[in-house]
Amino acid sequence: AQNKPVPIHGDGSNRRNFIYVSDVARALSAVMHRGTVGEIYNIGTDFELSNLDVAHYLCGLLQRDRTRSIQFVDDRPFNDCRYAIDSSKLHALAWQPLVAFDDGLAHTVAWYVARLNQHKEASSDESLGDHWDNTIAVSYTHLRAHETRHDL
Repeated sequence: AQNKPVPIHGDGSNRRNFIYVSDVARALSAVMHRGTVGEIYNIGTDFELSNLDVAHYLCGLLQRDRTRSIQFVDDRPFNDCRYAIDSSKLHALAWQPLVAFDDGLAHTVAWYVARLNQHKEASSDESLGDHWDNTIAVSYTHLRAHETRHDL
């Protein structure tokens, strides 16, 4: 949205699991209501993408040219190639993610673009503190409304 390149560490092949925030909230609710006290539950899915794949999705959503919008930077020292967790205990509590990656990412990008546009329209004398207070309030309201729609 700000026409800045997306920095990709190394070659972008590092793989990560992705899960939408409302699915995380539902997972926490499942653990609180159906889990065993003292048990450890990993929240995750089997869906994973490379960091470069995510950057490509972002470029598509923002209608940006991949070659000009992605900047490869030095990899972080000791950057893990892949994080793998076992979330089978959580799945045994009858939990599964409901929001597809592309839907969740599109919703997230739209939300941030809207907030960026609101910030641009705000008066130039608005303090950063006021901006963040408003953003936090909007974020909380948005999350609560989303939770209600997905019936935790």
